[in-house]
Amino acid sequence: MTDVSKLPPQVFTDKNLINQIKKSPQFIEGAIYKPLIIDALSILSALWFGYAYSRFLVGGSGQAFLASLGIFSILSTIQVFFTKAFRRRILVIILQTICILVPFYGYDTMFLAVAAGIYMFFVICGELLAYGELENCIEIRFFKIARTSLKKLTTALVLLMVILYLPQWDEKKAFIPREGFKSLYAWTTNIIRNFYPGIDFNSTFISFTRSFARSGLQGSKEFDDLSLVNKEVMVEQVSVQIATNISKSLDAAIFPEDSMADVFYNSILKLLANLKDRFKQSFLLIWALSVFFIIRGIGVIFYWIASLVSFILYELLLTSGFVHIVGITKTHEVIDF
Repeated sequence: MTDVSKLPPQVFTDKNLINQIKKSPQFIEGAIYKPLIIDALSILSALWFGYAYSRFLVGGSGQAFLASLGIFSILSTIQVFFTKAFRRRILVIILQTICILVPFYGYDTMFLAVAAGIYMFFVICGELLAYGELENCIEIRFFKIARTSLKKLTTALVLLMVILYLPQWDEKKAFIPREGFKSLYAWTTNIIRNFYPGIDFNSTFISFTRSFARSGLQGSKEFDDLSLVNKEVMVEQVSVQIATNISKSLDAAIFPEDSMADVFYNSILKLLANLKDRFKQSFLLIWALSVFFIIRGIGVIFYWIASLVSFILYELLLTSGFVHIVGITKTHEVIDF
């Protein structure tokens, strides 16, 4: 057996386990610049979103607006997981809010302050709930935490967009200018076409009713047994009936060559005009609440898509080694009786 007292001192120095687990300088530097990169990207995306939305309200690109909204939401979600100090996240949220509102510098200062306060309240509430989930769970359950944050973020964004539109409200516009609506409508119908390939949403009114009639008739034995000429006659008859029903429902004259984007836009204008006649002084409040609940309902689809893309980005960052998951031990107080 070796006599420990005769071993040279350097043997114990070489076996110092504390020295072996010290973090390398490279890791310490990484912990500094990596959060700064994500913070900077999220702040820049907020500025882009604010600018894209301001342009969208005056007829700008709907695709650019949706892209900026998606990227901003994704980066905001990623920050929930990658920001260790909540005070630092509060600072970033403040900077993001300022960047979103910069393109609206012409608005009244008090109006912008109220909009910023409402937006920050919902965002911070959502992130507090998300941080609570992150701190209390043993494993990182990405989708549960992201969904908690994105729900409040979606509400905050919809409220902010409705509030920022109010000074530009015009009874001849349905929340957005006609050209902006057409751009957004074309993008939306391209997605819907994947689910209803037989219906031509992005066409003239007569083409839409014919494609809708044909899609409804196909598959029935009575229709399939008809000759080609008789099939076209039946499609035309059903198409005329559909067009008549739509015109009656909208209480408006629709011409066969009107584009479907114009039909939808004009129907919204008609609805707004009816609401204005009915509610008079309270119309603007009713309109704002209606727009909020409609867009917020659609937002369910939005934050699921944002969660999925955020998760893909999260996994890519883990795979690339940009961030790591480590296990830690900590004490937790409980009340005993």
